[in-house]
Amino acid sequence: MFSNEQVPTWIEAEAILEDISPSPLQVLGYGAGSVAAIYALIEWEKSLQLIGILGLVLTIYRRVSSYENSEDLEKDLRLLLVPARAGAQAYSWIAGKLGSNGIGLPTSPSSLDVQNRVLQAAAKLESLPSNAEDPSADAIAPMNEKVDLSEA
Repeated sequence: MFSNEQVPTWIEAEAILEDISPSPLQVLGYGAGSVAAIYALIEWEKSLQLIGILGLVLTIYRRVSSYENSEDLEKDLRLLLVPARAGAQAYSWIAGKLGSNGIGLPTSPSSLDVQNRVLQAAAKLESLPSNAEDPSADAIAPMNEKVDLSEA
């Protein structure tokens, strides 16, 4: 009825399916894989993040599983801490360079300037008359006397 060259494509598809003869479980697996592939194409950024995370986890697992003893782990940890040590040294070097340049008020309680100022303030408080109960009242009274309230 049909020659080899004139076989319809649906007959070829049926012949291929008969050769493969997929089980329902295989059809379900192919469908799930297709849905996952379409989702991965749509959400390609998330897919790349997931691939990166899986790559890191596998790399760390392979590295840890290759250790023969605890000394290998200690060696790796020392290598991992080298950048942290270098950063701490750089930070302390910069802090030393940007330290106090002598401008401004001394802030150290042990400096002589601060001690002298504290002693001067204490001497001023002791020199006030002892019968004045509120020293701030004397400072406010002269200001109020200067104000002219007649224009108000």
